[in-house]
Amino acid sequence: MNNQDNVRDDESVYRRIPAELEGIAYSVMNGQFRILPSAFWDRYLTPSVYRAELINHNTQLPQDKVENGIVEIITIQIRQIGNVVTKHEGKVIEEHTVDVIADPIVDINSTLLDSAHAIIVVNPNYFGSKSKQKNAFDLLTIALSTLANENGWTIEPTPP
Repeated sequence: MNNQDNVRDDESVYRRIPAELEGIAYSVMNGQFRILPSAFWDRYLTPSVYRAELINHNTQLPQDKVENGIVEIITIQIRQIGNVVTKHEGKVIEEHTVDVIADPIVDINSTLLDSAHAIIVVNPNYFGSKSKQKNAFDLLTIALSTLANENGWTIEPTPP
């Protein structure tokens, strides 16, 4: 494991917020952009983020399009979310700690495509029925959107 594999507590990570998802990923109230929990949705329950110090700033932040917004969160803030819980019939059946881990993107030939990619995970991983997993993941996305709103936008989206 090299230094790029460890995501330090003091690192900034970026999350892209698509401009075309107004009302889904963010809302505009009184001229203010508010990030919604769904901005951190991920089908694998591991939201992608990009490590600021590994991004090639000569090209572009992980925006994809200039209309998209970017939020920045410090890794320690994510790790300090505390426990995300899986409940069944109102009882806590599992507690999950939150972490950020390196997840470089490689192609099928193991060629490195993006060293800055990382994911937000919980330990132990979610288990149980899809509804139990969804409920625990929903708590994580609420906590992440709260952090993003507290930190404010690095780049606000430009709605289409």
